[in-house]
Amino acid sequence: MWAFTLSVMAVYIPLKYGLGGVILQMKYMIPELFTLSLLLSLVEKDKWRTALEWVFIILLGLLSTVEVWLSNHFNLPLSYQAIQLLMETNPRESSEFFHGFVLQSYTLRYLIAFLLGLAVAAVLYLIRAKGTLLPLFRKLAQYPRCTMVAKVVLIVAVGTFYYVRTGWLSMQPRYWYSMTSTSVSEFEKRFTEGEQAGGCGACTPLSRVMHGIRLYELTSKQCDELVKVSARTRIEGCDYKASNIVLMIGESYIKRHAQIYGYDKPTTPRMMEEMKKGNLVAFSNAVTPYTLTSNVMKEMLSMHSVDQEGSWSSVPMMPQLFRLAKYRVSLLSNQFTRFNSEIWNSTGGFFLTNPKVTRIILDYHNDQHYRFDEGLLPELDAQMRKQAERNLILFHVRGQHVEFMYGYPEYRPHFTIKDYAHRKGLNQEQKQSIADYDNSTLYQDSIMGALIDRFRDKDMVMVFVSDHGENVYDDGKTLGRIHNDYSRPMLESEYEVPMWIWYSDKYKALHPDMVEKIKRAANRPFETDDMPHLLLELAGIRCTYFNPSRSLINDKYNAKRPRLVGAEKRNYDELMRGK
Repeated sequence: MWAFTLSVMAVYIPLKYGLGGVILQMKYMIPELFTLSLLLSLVEKDKWRTALEWVFIILLGLLSTVEVWLSNHFNLPLSYQAIQLLMETNPRESSEFFHGFVLQSYTLRYLIAFLLGLAVAAVLYLIRAKGTLLPLFRKLAQYPRCTMVAKVVLIVAVGTFYYVRTGWLSMQPRYWYSMTSTSVSEFEKRFTEGEQAGGCGACTPLSRVMHGIRLYELTSKQCDELVKVSARTRIEGCDYKASNIVLMIGESYIKRHAQIYGYDKPTTPRMMEEMKKGNLVAFSNAVTPYTLTSNVMKEMLSMHSVDQEGSWSSVPMMPQLFRLAKYRVSLLSNQFTRFNSEIWNSTGGFFLTNPKVTRIILDYHNDQHYRFDEGLLPELDAQMRKQAERNLILFHVRGQHVEFMYGYPEYRPHFTIKDYAHRKGLNQEQKQSIADYDNSTLYQDSIMGALIDRFRDKDMVMVFVSDHGENVYDDGKTLGRIHNDYSRPMLESEYEVPMWIWYSDKYKALHPDMVEKIKRAANRPFETDDMPHLLLELAGIRCTYFNPSRSLINDKYNAKRPRLVGAEKRNYDELMRGK
């Protein structure tokens, strides 16, 4: 049975040191197989055990090799995305993929390495079968208790160093518990709870395949429902009140850390400049219904609102209505792409990567995500060269997502620990987190400025809003989000979001009535799940799905609509009043 482990090592070592392959979590495969070989060796030798050994050798070895190949070519492990690509690929695409990627020398080296691993296992097995190693095994058989003790010691040692210390053991209950979920939201909640939230680093390729299949089953149901609804969707017409509309969606943007809302650090100098010019209106009372990007994105792009019956997939998506109105719809996202294997991408952006859905709601969706959000700008430039007469651009950034230090380039720091010397009760590490967050916020201001500069001479209006907020010791003790806390400090940090509308000089000249409507709405209460109605009014799209009482700039806007927040759908305004 030692051949079981050696066969995997025969694959692992050439790939890592000989072929220069990217090894993604294969360090968990070797100890797992080693432990399995020890456990199987406790079973009495028979033909069934022999067959089981070879099943695991071939299956797990092949999965490991496939994962390494996917990681090198697409930076993609065996995951939901890989399962989705496989399930949604038609025969023609499969043939093109096979000839274009699989039948390449680079790929064949992985296959050769895998076959060499099996050869090592076979040779060792035959050597033992011929009797070369039998004397050794017979001698060990004379001391069964010592042999058993040695096996148990090895199992405990491997378990301690590879499973307990790496977090593998603590993660497995939550991992398998998530597999019993009945909805995507439940799956995400179960899988992302705990200290190692959002990761599957300690899962083997076989576990990841099972995980991906289950999540694909759950997401497919909602996507299929959305496709059926979309087939019946129609619009009445469009007045084309704006040629170019941009919805920029931020990430983890804390309203109180924006200079434009009175923060004492210059984190939004470009937006302050635009506001002084009279080209920007900041909205003072916007909240988000959720503090999870996955839930927010579904509601923000769907004609469904959280205070209504039904679900986000039971009604059309807002981008489809724009396409029906002959707008070209582009999605540039630094989170939701087909080759991003993070759990947030799988549970939050699955409908944005589902081929059936994207064919209905989008004309373009980028495949690559970048270390920094500025990487999206060249893609935007390329799309602008292809732009139609009328365009809707969804620009979704990484923003100030944790870890904050990775939210801006190293060569662009501005704020340091010294800027927060007045913050009593915080240590140096906590002050550094605040500095990193504010630097990320300042960086996002430059991204918005660069985006605006590209449309400055066009008929263009841009809505910026964040998906949710965050906590960066604003209450003196909390970092991150506490999803089930509805206290006033948490509501202000997590549910209140920055939101503003920018418009070009050309837009002001062509649509003075719309500019006045935007200005009059600056202090109205708003919840971002009603964003589609605002965008439809900015475009002038007429359809049965548009509700003027939900459009922030409409004269019939209902400012008394209950703003429900959190999974429990608590009334935000009542919570803030202390009821």
